[in-house]
Amino acid sequence: MLIHVVENNILNSTIILAKLFLITLLSMYNTQLQVDTKDDKYLGKFSYMMVGFPENGAEGDVLPLGTCFFVKREKKIYMVTAAHNITGKNTFDGKPTSRQFNFIGFRYLNTQTNEISFSKLDITSLKTQLPTDYFYKYPDAVGLPMTDPIVEPFIFALEDDMFNSVAEKENSDEIISPGYPYVSSSQYTKEMEPFFYYGVIVSKVALTHPYPSNENIYFISKPKSTMGISGAPVFTKYSQDGARPIYIFRGLMFGKNDLLDYAYVVKANSIIYY
Repeated sequence: MLIHVVENNILNSTIILAKLFLITLLSMYNTQLQVDTKDDKYLGKFSYMMVGFPENGAEGDVLPLGTCFFVKREKKIYMVTAAHNITGKNTFDGKPTSRQFNFIGFRYLNTQTNEISFSKLDITSLKTQLPTDYFYKYPDAVGLPMTDPIVEPFIFALEDDMFNSVAEKENSDEIISPGYPYVSSSQYTKEMEPFFYYGVIVSKVALTHPYPSNENIYFISKPKSTMGISGAPVFTKYSQDGARPIYIFRGLMFGKNDLLDYAYVVKANSIIYY
């Protein structure tokens, strides 16, 4: 296992603060991904395991954190994940999450050396600058610019030319999300494949749901998701007249409700790209 350290390459904190004023415009970007393939497993290549580096751990020690994916837009590559994976703040209750890190990373396979690598990113200052409001007020999703020529050749990113508008009537209520839930420390091998969450979008939210609805930011599916899948890309698929299925990018997983068996998804056009 190799650790590739990137210092301050994933973003410029000053740019982030300036672009906070452009949130409304950025969130209006229409993002629906179409992929032509016969196999759901194809989607797994867009999903990456996120880890945290414990401060008191041995060199190379990692702990499970969540999931991320990458989007290429206007010739720039963004790492996209649930905001709470960066800030360490739970967007349901405002409390600190169970694991706190100043250094995080994502796992990738260097196909030239056939080695597992983790990109190590210093988020010490960034985690205090990103918004940490409740998920129904502010999307629990961020896209952070990444400029790392060592890692980029081994990343599969969702491309600009895959973003197309599809009529609502053609969107399925069934969703698919490839992510990396925590199972055990033995899961960190190059052979590990993502877990596929399959769910159905909830059309009528339970009266006992304790949070305000905000259709501009998020939607709900059943069953509930699993710890570690936060930050995973979410897709729906449909096919017409026996044609090959089309996969549409719908958003990003970020939370669950155990009592109601709900999973929460930030809508694709509400992801904030800094």
